Amino acid sequence: MAVARKQIVNLNTTTYYHCTTRCVRGEYLCGQDRISGKNYLHRRQLIIDRIAFLARYFCIDICAYAVMENHYHLVLRVNRDKAKRLNINQVYDLYTSIYKTSKPLAQAFFDKNASKQLKRMAKATILKWRARLYDMGWFMRSLNEFIAKQANAEDGKKGHFWASRYYSQALLDRSSLLTCMAYVDLNQIRSAQCSSLDSCLFSSIRQRLAQTQQSPESSMHEHRSLPCLLGFENTGSDGIDFSLQSYVNLVEVSGKVVREGKRGYLLDEHQGLLKELQLNEDSWTLLISKFEGMFHHFAGLPKKLNEHAGASGKLFHKGAARLNKVIASSRARDYTRCSTIN
Repeated sequence: MAVARKQIVNLNTTTYYHCTTRCVRGEYLCGQDRISGKNYLHRRQLIIDRIAFLARYFCIDICAYAVMENHYHLVLRVNRDKAKRLNINQVYDLYTSIYKTSKPLAQAFFDKNASKQLKRMAKATILKWRARLYDMGWFMRSLNEFIAKQANAEDGKKGHFWASRYYSQALLDRSSLLTCMAYVDLNQIRSAQCSSLDSCLFSSIRQRLAQTQQSPESSMHEHRSLPCLLGFENTGSDGIDFSLQSYVNLVEVSGKVVREGKRGYLLDEHQGLLKELQLNEDSWTLLISKFEGMFHHFAGLPKKLNEHAGASGKLFHKGAARLNKVIASSRARDYTRCSTIN
């Protein structure tokens, strides 16, 4: 059953969301169309450039992205606090950099000779613009409409290019955020389009690798936080509470797991990172392989999912029972192994 977007997006609960948009009727967003023979690979860079453009003006941070043949993934952080710190001039400049507007009403706010009524109307308009700058719906609309118009013009077609508005999942805790980011970063590895992280040209993991190599000292920053990809550059925004180097290393080793389908491939040095995320090897491998289908509109550890479901007046959220079962069975197996050794 469809769920209203306002029931999913609640910034008091979480500011992190996973968004996916797919093409309609099997149309090709990017890649080689096996029916027509046309190649649409150039659209991947078009999408990335558009995301980069919007990230410079919206108060929405990019945590991870992956552009595939007929869909794309984004992990976003809605930065409401940043939007509320903007003054009137900044809001005006940012909004008018994205959208063409009727300027007289907004400019009246800066006109000292304007009437009080006109100033009140102008201020109300500016406040509406401020809210849109941290509205995930406006961000996705500005991205999808632009790409659809470009693609339809190129194909000489009219009508819908996207199958639906966009699908979103609320990431309720730190564990779901990091596993979702790894799931997105490993998309091209899972689909066998790439064999290594540095060959994932249209995925954010390639940029993460570059972040660890920005300077000779960067490799020593084991405790450097994982930065969001604001404007696809490190702009000094507060990052995610997890080591950048640890994340890249964990995703790199996990890429071998999902590519080769091997259990027990993670090294001992990564077990501490998983413990920090309140996960084990089995649950981590499950989530980075099937995250999107594992949950519905809300993702998180079983306890967090059950708490959120109760607060929302629901019996449960999809994924909690299965994840709990995987974690419990893994603990039982580890206990048996330890007892046998002793």
